[in-house]
Amino acid sequence: MDQENIQTSTQTTEQKPIKKKNKFLRFLKWFFITILGLIVLFFFIPIILGIIFRDIPPIDNSDLQLPVVIIPDDQNIYFNLVAKDEKTGLMNKPKIVFIFTGSSTEQDLKDMVSGKKAWDEKVVKEFVFQNEKAFNQLSQVVNKKYFQNPNLIDQNKVTDIVIFSDETVLPPVNSFWYFPYFGAVRAHYLIKQNKDKEAFDEMFNILRLAQKIQDSQLTFLQYFGARTMKERGLDFLQTTVASSTLTAAELIQYSQEIDEFYNSRDGFAKAVKLEYHLWINNIDYRMTNKDSSQEIPSLPEGYFPSFSSFYFHPNEVKLLIANMARCELKQTEECMARLREEDSFDEFESLEQNNTAAFLFKMYTTKNIGGRLLFSILMEPSLIPSWDRYMMEKEMKVAQTQAILALKAFKNDTGNLSASLDELTPKYLPVTYIEKVGKDALKYIPEKKIIYTVGTDGKDDGGDPTKDDVYQITF
Repeated sequence: MDQENIQTSTQTTEQKPIKKKNKFLRFLKWFFITILGLIVLFFFIPIILGIIFRDIPPIDNSDLQLPVVIIPDDQNIYFNLVAKDEKTGLMNKPKIVFIFTGSSTEQDLKDMVSGKKAWDEKVVKEFVFQNEKAFNQLSQVVNKKYFQNPNLIDQNKVTDIVIFSDETVLPPVNSFWYFPYFGAVRAHYLIKQNKDKEAFDEMFNILRLAQKIQDSQLTFLQYFGARTMKERGLDFLQTTVASSTLTAAELIQYSQEIDEFYNSRDGFAKAVKLEYHLWINNIDYRMTNKDSSQEIPSLPEGYFPSFSSFYFHPNEVKLLIANMARCELKQTEECMARLREEDSFDEFESLEQNNTAAFLFKMYTTKNIGGRLLFSILMEPSLIPSWDRYMMEKEMKVAQTQAILALKAFKNDTGNLSASLDELTPKYLPVTYIEKVGKDALKYIPEKKIIYTVGTDGKDDGGDPTKDDVYQITF
């Protein structure tokens, strides 16, 4: 009996390690199965979610279409400014070239016109005579009606690959964006030679060229370049008024001609629409050229998704970009602020700072996160100004220049400055400025002899030259 109990006890003792071993093996088995399942699930969740959460249908962007306008080469100013480089075969060689073989440099002339450097009559005369041919070419160019970069005519073919190519860039800076400075140099020189009419015609030629470029179909960068070109021309025109000996009738005529430079919104609308198509085409290009060695230059290498998935819905991204363009066309900050709020990343940023695991999980389970990240780059607040205020500021510069011409004409007729701007209309100052910027937008204080508009902060600081855009009347 005792022997049997001993044997039973021994068997029981031997079975316990075996059971523990089997239990441990089962645990390892299910542990590895669970890990493998989680790995498989990790990789298949996006596929499953991609099947459930599909991209939206193609969007309706009929309101953002641009017409294809064909301009004959002989009527297009572009071909008077740019020639084909015989060595490279690319359209990037300037036709109108200003030369600097003497003691003058571009910066010297710019500083003289801006008042940063003393006027050097010898240097200026040398520059004007050296570049008589270029100035004559420039005056002939303005007679043509249109400007259009031919590479930007077809909205469906514009991509960053095209924009950043040598064929698409505008002429070099020294022969294009510096035109207002060179024109101002010649205008000041002509005034000193008592050729005021020629001087004013010179500056108006620059303004008309800038307006035609601005009205064409351009990217944002090129549009703002044309706007700056026109604004500089207006600044320099203002500096020539005080010393001008033009009659009141001539000044009134020029004041009326300023009307043609108010239009900035047509070119802006074209730039908005072209920029929209640029991004849409970038997406389509990347989706259909997955193996292309050419990256999208405006984004870091490898950032732009090349396929549709749970994390990137091309049509949803296109809708976001379309809505952004529509907000820009409305020119209201409220619309843009609402769009930013609807697609805010505040929740993600809070999680990233406080809970990395939760942040990664949310990123992993959020549809179209790649598209939203891409869109967030376009919506960078520093890149999207308050369009309504921006456009008004630019119209103000035109109105201010028009009023300065009218004040000078009134002074020539009466020997005194007017008591108010109302006294100038409509004989000296066209009522257009009231329609464009509003009656109270242009400020005039005859006691201080200043005419000004509010600064970039949108506040009236009473003509403070450090905050407002002030013109000191010296005639």
